[in-house]
Amino acid sequence: INANSTRTVLIGYEEELPVAANNALNYYLPLNLKDTVNDFNLEVSVIQSATRPVFDSSLNENIQFSSSNNLYTAAVHKTSYVPSYSLSFSIPKPQDAAEVMLQEFENKYYYLLNTRLQNTEREKTLPVVVGLLWDASLSGSNRSIQKELELLDAYFKKLNNVQVNLVVFSNTVKSSSQFGVQNGNWNELKNFIEKIQYDGATNLGNLNLKNIPVEEFILVSDGHHTLGNKQMQLSNKPVYCINTAAAADYSNLKFIAGKTAGLVIDLQYMTTAAALKKLVNEPFRFLGIRQNDFVKENYPSIPVAVNSTFSATGIAEEGVQEIIFQ
Repeated sequence: INANSTRTVLIGYEEELPVAANNALNYYLPLNLKDTVNDFNLEVSVIQSATRPVFDSSLNENIQFSSSNNLYTAAVHKTSYVPSYSLSFSIPKPQDAAEVMLQEFENKYYYLLNTRLQNTEREKTLPVVVGLLWDASLSGSNRSIQKELELLDAYFKKLNNVQVNLVVFSNTVKSSSQFGVQNGNWNELKNFIEKIQYDGATNLGNLNLKNIPVEEFILVSDGHHTLGNKQMQLSNKPVYCINTAAAADYSNLKFIAGKTAGLVIDLQYMTTAAALKKLVNEPFRFLGIRQNDFVKENYPSIPVAVNSTFSATGIAEEGVQEIIFQ
């Protein structure tokens, strides 16, 4: 920045909105702040929506969208305000909306594909040995531990009889122990978890999953890696990442789940029943694009789980004949 001058910086976040069962796009903004904001100003704009977006009925604020020239807007302005709630709204999506967009620029074609798929989810073979990786760093105190325990309770009752290898970690591995769940009773393990003290940084590099002989892992963490340069050493077993924190490193959690054919389960906007369904079923997966020298910068770039909708983007060079998704 030049002396005696100013510069405006825009920090933007881009994300793909999930599609709910009612064919609506869902947007979720995790505000959940505990401090008072002197001047709180929130503006929401939805461009070129065929129908009016709808805010979540559970919101304490009476916010409504107004329309003007195919633009829907809503605003909140408050002073000395604590935005302790999360903001969420849905955007109805017409069934006949365009699903493919292509734009040419400098002899390249930028494409976006969005399509609906048949639900090919199937029940998985339930494990008899599970690795439970519990993040006990200081940021863990901001998680909703009760929601995490409720999901584990439902899952262990579904598994009925299972051995659980529990690893508690923060900047170091604090403890490693085994617990047996018999007829869905996991009280001993639950009591141990409820007594965990949350302190220290998070060093995921201390976890070597290749040294833990289990059939699958459940990582309960916000995904933040705040100490050390090494990353978690993954194995060929799936990692299911459970998150309840508003401030989470979703990119890291998605990377861990994607590299291991696991899933990210965010209990902030998912019920225990819906989350349990994710744990006991195997989803349809996008494996990647078949080798094609004319296509690059594809997203998703790693295998990902696919629900009822699938989106992909990339750049196709001149001369491309077809793109095969696997």
